[in-house]
Amino acid sequence: RRAMVSAEGDVVCEGDHVVLDVNNGERLVVTQVTRKTKVKLSKRGYASVMPLLGKAFGTIFEVSVDGKCLEVGTEETLSVLNGSFKTKSTERNNAKLVDDGTAQKLGHEDIERMKAQGVKSGELIDKQVANSATFQDKTEFSQEKYKRKKQKKHCVAFVLCRPCAQLLCEAYFNKSPERIRGLRVDTLSLLLSLANVAARERVLVVEECAGLVMGSVLERLGGHGHCHSASPHLDTRAKMEALAQNVLESGQRVSWRKRMQQVQPSTDIVKFFNFEENITANATYGTLGELLEANGRAEGVTIEIGDGDKGGAREAEAE
Repeated sequence: RRAMVSAEGDVVCEGDHVVLDVNNGERLVVTQVTRKTKVKLSKRGYASVMPLLGKAFGTIFEVSVDGKCLEVGTEETLSVLNGSFKTKSTERNNAKLVDDGTAQKLGHEDIERMKAQGVKSGELIDKQVANSATFQDKTEFSQEKYKRKKQKKHCVAFVLCRPCAQLLCEAYFNKSPERIRGLRVDTLSLLLSLANVAARERVLVVEECAGLVMGSVLERLGGHGHCHSASPHLDTRAKMEALAQNVLESGQRVSWRKRMQQVQPSTDIVKFFNFEENITANATYGTLGELLEANGRAEGVTIEIGDGDKGGAREAEAE
């Protein structure tokens, strides 16, 4: 996952979109860094994302126990959450230990009181270890496992990652798969490979995945090439503008909104890539109807688009 971060020296600017890799892939949070944006990374509250401003991609952050502050963390925080620890051979075993819930002297009220006082997660876990009657009798493996369990319960850490096609696809597939039509990461990579998407290519994208495929293509082109995103609709925007007047006069505004959504599906995910102008300048948008008309003009024929309900198209020889 750490390979998803940007090059060394790149920092987060206000208005950028970022991906927060929470607890080593437990979940991915896509958010924008603004003064008004707050994210809920723990059960206790919302935290402002402004501490991310000016920090390099790849920085580790830890959420305070009250869930309202973000602090720069260390590699040790993630290593505990990842469960990567070493043990030594020992004669101790857990045969005589009984998990009846009475070994921990600190109760729920005591833990909540310490959280309210602002005790850091590391100190909170140390106090739980010190007040455990059976911790010293556990094997080293069980001790590390106990610490990891408490760490995941009371500590939330994340890696600040630069948005990319893989992270955005995983984030939406886990949270809102219907927005990207259930497109998985392996399917997206196979689609780009079979289409031979590379620099200096001219790519036509027909999708209804909120712009995920278009953004992935632009990412591969890297500003060298052209990408045209076409709506799978045969009506042109010019014709829709002509229909708009009739629809609005008849008072059918709801039907008009639905019609516009069919003609121009959402491409919101494209802006999450934080593309520079030299990349987005090579992207255009239109409908299949407009492409047919443009192709007809280039070949010296006239393309007449049929009614939207029929969705037909025919060619007629130009005079």
